Amino acid sequence: MRKTSALMGAVAALGIIGATNTTLAQDKPTVKRTELQRVALDELGNREGLMYIADFPAGSVAPRHFHPGPEFIYILEGALTLQEDGKEPHTLKQGETMFNPAKRVHVGTNPSTSAPTKALVFLVVEKGQPPAVPVD
Repeated sequence: MRKTSALMGAVAALGIIGATNTTLAQDKPTVKRTELQRVALDELGNREGLMYIADFPAGSVAPRHFHPGPEFIYILEGALTLQEDGKEPHTLKQGETMFNPAKRVHVGTNPSTSAPTKALVFLVVEKGQPPAVPVD
């Protein structure tokens, strides 16, 4: 009986910790990438073009990362603040574009506390590479 009670207490405690972690994770909205197309670019060797929509909920942050190939960004709605390592942050607004060279480490933040940001992104990467690589 004591073992069962101890076990149930441990399970309940883990449930509370799990619920707390879930709540904390929900407090930090994540960026969602929706791939639109991935096309082999045979004329460029082992490369492919990758196009996706990046949805940044209000206040969300894409932590330090880089893209394995050159990145072209067009802001469809909202604003996006980009902080490249070693540079001052700059904010792109709806209708603005940016080119980001391959493997440039940066952070992307939706500066709004109430409005989402949506960006159209085009990358040229080696076949099979992910759209983004996290950096510690």
